[in-house]
Amino acid sequence: MFTITTRGLDDAISKLKNADAGKLQRALRSAVLRTLRGAKKEAGTRVKQRYTANAGLVTRTIQIKAAGLSGSMTSSGGKNPLPKFIVRPRSRPRIMPAGGVFAMNVRGQGGQITHAFLQKSGNVYERTGASRFPIRHLKGPSAPGMLSNPHVAPFIVRKMEQRIGIEIEHAAAALGFF
Repeated sequence: MFTITTRGLDDAISKLKNADAGKLQRALRSAVLRTLRGAKKEAGTRVKQRYTANAGLVTRTIQIKAAGLSGSMTSSGGKNPLPKFIVRPRSRPRIMPAGGVFAMNVRGQGGQITHAFLQKSGNVYERTGASRFPIRHLKGPSAPGMLSNPHVAPFIVRKMEQRIGIEIEHAAAALGFF
């Protein structure tokens, strides 16, 4: 979960005697919302750079909430099916290749899964025993897991910190403070 708080703004609002506090609060809340929307877009872009999944797979799971002068961006969901990432072959062939199925979740870090096979629906399964059964369904990382990755999360936080300053300046300029 990523959170934006505007701690010192309550003091700033009380010091601005000539300003309409209601207008200023609405403008700052709007700045927080624009920051969160921008962070959501940046999250999708950054996940797309790191993982082979579509950016919409992650942005669909992100919820944005703004209350007062603070806001939060959360993501929820389970593990994603492996076919949402790069899988070769894409559909079930008549005869499975001897090497199994190739899968890549993180860009540049794919590999062969020797005992894996594709179901007609496109899902990937792996044999865990010596015989035909038991099998297990293979899945990729979840959207919250991708967002909390050390290559993604600090980038999103940095972008939010940069963007909130810019959005507050725009809100203040729109109200005539600059």
